[in-house]
Amino acid sequence: QQAAAATCCEVDDTKCASHTCAAGTKPKDGSAGTDKGADDAAAAAACCEDDPAVTPVPVTGTATFVAHATTEQAQTAVHTMLATLLSVNTVDITVTVTSVQKMSTGSRRLDGHGGVFTHTAEFAVHFADLAAATAGHKKLTELTTADAEASLATQLEAAGGHSDADAEWAVTVVDPTSCAVFACPVGQKPKEGVAATAQGTTPATTCCETDSVSTVMEITGTMDFTATGTVANVETAVQSMLAAQLDVPAHDITVTATATDVPAGDARRLAEQQFAVEYTVRYATTAAATAGHATLEALTSEQAATALKTELLAAGVVVPATFTVEKTDQQPEQTVPLTPTASGSFEAGMAAAAVMAVLALHP
Repeated sequence: QQAAAATCCEVDDTKCASHTCAAGTKPKDGSAGTDKGADDAAAAAACCEDDPAVTPVPVTGTATFVAHATTEQAQTAVHTMLATLLSVNTVDITVTVTSVQKMSTGSRRLDGHGGVFTHTAEFAVHFADLAAATAGHKKLTELTTADAEASLATQLEAAGGHSDADAEWAVTVVDPTSCAVFACPVGQKPKEGVAATAQGTTPATTCCETDSVSTVMEITGTMDFTATGTVANVETAVQSMLAAQLDVPAHDITVTATATDVPAGDARRLAEQQFAVEYTVRYATTAAATAGHATLEALTSEQAATALKTELLAAGVVVPATFTVEKTDQQPEQTVPLTPTASGSFEAGMAAAAVMAVLALHP
């Protein structure tokens, strides 16, 4: 039957079965036979959903070149060129091109190709993990001008344009492991002169410093539940769950869990633990903190249990068949900026700022 299928049948390219989901998303269960729509955006909505297990890592850059091509032709050419050179799907690449005419369209005009333009292409290629992004960055930085111009010429011709005799190719690519791509936690700002510095194992300490003029708003809350696992794994799971629910970076969430053994009543069962979890989520504005608080307040205990169970299992924590969560959350409060410690955790900012904040609240 498999041989017959291979000989007699082909994939229906109007269905989700023929669509490749972008990095960070996965095919929806049961969507193989669903119509995928007329374009990539429609297909992504019909066929794919977020994959919480994958956080895409982008490699960004800017390329400039000269060509007889419209903006649309140049954009298509760069898009396809990057997909070919990096062996990635086109859905994982975004390209934006701006074009400036280099000369009049008189003697050098080619039919159907327009005039000669200098094109500037800003691109982002999304990879499934840091290792793949680092390898992609290496390929782009090691790409010779001759090879780049040859590849570009091929793709320009395919797009209906034409390369110039002097393409003047130039490209800059941001290292995905550098401070340039690290988003500092709330209450922090990038250090000066470290854009090209490697993030290392404690990027907040390496790349960021206290922003003494920033406002830090915090929402706090608790969760209580029974499970079997380590405190560290439970803290990781709760942090991941909150990051997903609130759409904030994990480094803006602090989680502290304590565990108390629960008598099993049966020596053959794994000893369960009662976990008491306290969390803090930091925001840069009152509006964002208020919206985050509203999101958590609207989250029912049942919804919280469902979301948390997924993250606990992913972290290696054993969850009982009947899993419930008791939760509380507090209104947003303003705090002083935070300072990264050597371990990568955060402490309250300068003592003077703390004293001023207290005096302002209690004159």
